[in-house]
Amino acid sequence: MSSSICTDEIIVLEGVYEPREDTYLTCICVEYVYGSRLVRMLERSILRSVEVGSGTGIVSIKIVETCIKNSIKPYVISIDIDPKACENTLVNVKRKSIDNYVDVICCSSLTCIRRDYTIDIMVSNPPYLPEDENCRDLRVCAGPDGRAVIDELLREFLDRSIEIMILTQSSLSGYEKTVRALKLDPDVDVLLLGRFHVFFEDIITIVAVRHLQRERFKKTSR
Repeated sequence: MSSSICTDEIIVLEGVYEPREDTYLTCICVEYVYGSRLVRMLERSILRSVEVGSGTGIVSIKIVETCIKNSIKPYVISIDIDPKACENTLVNVKRKSIDNYVDVICCSSLTCIRRDYTIDIMVSNPPYLPEDENCRDLRVCAGPDGRAVIDELLREFLDRSIEIMILTQSSLSGYEKTVRALKLDPDVDVLLLGRFHVFFEDIITIVAVRHLQRERFKKTSR
């Protein structure tokens, strides 16, 4: 028998990753970045975002609400590989009456997005725990080192013309390796924006920004 959890904020369908500490850290960092001058300096008539691994849709909702609050017109593509999660995202964006700003697509990572499509910001709180006999849940586990999805997202960010990436992961999946991979590109700046300790791990949100945006920020700060 199927069931769901309903709060004042969102509905969580059975089998979909329920928002937890990493979700809320991602939302906090989204609110900070999308409300910053860094985003306003993009000077987009429509700010195009992609969330990879949308789950309940709570992060996509935060993106839209923060954009509207800051007088930015948003367009969000919410992606999840799980059809139930895509359904859940759609339910919640409709419940919030923001579905005219959001399209939901069921696919793996950015495989459904044309390479010539302009993505301004990519946001993801992907599965990041190492997979072993105690962790088989694909909603939270991703390969033996926990980096299967993370490394794919890094390749997409570095290969495509994405201006900003907001990525949440665990210390158990080697956030230092993520930082090193990003810093190999001289046109990318890296910031550890959010971090907290829970049980046996640290949860970290990393923000990567194209060099072009750094130069724009310097000019407007003079």
